[in-house]
Amino acid sequence: MNPALIGGGISRYEPLPQYELYVANKTGTKLGTPDWAAVADPATGVSVYSSTCCQGWCTVGGTSAAAPILAGIVNQAGAFAASTVGGLAKTYQLFLNPVGYHTKFYDAISGSNGSPAGPGWDECTGLGSIRQPSSF
Repeated sequence: MNPALIGGGISRYEPLPQYELYVANKTGTKLGTPDWAAVADPATGVSVYSSTCCQGWCTVGGTSAAAPILAGIVNQAGAFAASTVGGLAKTYQLFLNPVGYHTKFYDAISGSNGSPAGPGWDECTGLGSIRQPSSF
């Protein structure tokens, strides 16, 4: 991964974890990131109230919105699997079943973080964005 491309890529050092074997055709023998994505476009962001930034209600997006959204989803997923590795293994297994995969994830096929989004797992959006955590 080019160090200037922040947000996803193939590790130079970390080996491919077992749960990513399903996407090894794209990652090779190294860890690929991200696992999942959230919409980070400020134009489609979330409403927040800020007394300092915008002196009232404003729309924010980017990592400031996407990171806490995904943190909440991962926290909610605690009932889904006993460990992070177990949860990731279950989500990557969904990738084997196209119908199941598309009911759980939006597969973002356009956009870029320096690496283009495309069908299936990619360095921009991972497996895609989760439709709703309760669907797991």
